[in-house]
Amino acid sequence: MQDGLWFDQRRCALEEASVAREKYYSNKLARLYLTAMEDIMGGNGMAAALRLANLEHLVGSYPPDTPDRDFSFENFAAINQAIVERN
Repeated sequence: MQDGLWFDQRRCALEEASVAREKYYSNKLARLYLTAMEDIMGGNGMAAALRLANLEHLVGSYPPDTPDRDFSFENFAAINQAIVERN
């Protein structure tokens, strides 16, 4: 029974990760977050966090200030994780 519970928990975690890859924030919100974090961490600190998150393409090139939903939950989570690991 315990093995079945572990399998169910693992399946749920994989499903949640899959859903996160399919959801997006607006570019405007992502840009606001990135610029606010840059104000707090400085340009070099934010660039380091983006590199740690494997999002080098965002260094010096934040998303446009538009309502389009193009910034993935997965990228947002990766940035947050990189900031936590960096500090």
